Amino acid sequence: MQTVLRLDQGYQNGSAYMVLGLVDLNAPNIVGGDPKKSVEEMQQGLRFGEPNAFLHLHLAEAYRKVGRNDDARRELTKILSMPSDPNYLPEYKEASAAAQKLLDQIDHGG
Repeated sequence: MQTVLRLDQGYQNGSAYMVLGLVDLNAPNIVGGDPKKSVEEMQQGLRFGEPNAFLHLHLAEAYRKVGRNDDARRELTKILSMPSDPNYLPEYKEASAAAQKLLDQIDHGG
């Protein structure tokens, strides 16, 4: 992903930053995973990925993991209010369904 970023930082609406963030979010701490770093990486991706619903979804997951539920809620609400891109309709539907589920968990203490 570092090579992708060197070649094109905005690749697929910030998706390279999202993938780096997911690695840090999901890897155990013992092998270098770091949820705070995940948040930072995905926030960088927002410069290029405002319309990327999955970037917002995974950033919300990272925010939640570091205890920033208000920020997570804000990202999830963005997904649910953004217009769907006809070129990415299946991805948007999947991201919005996951966003609603995570938002319900946050709002109901799950």
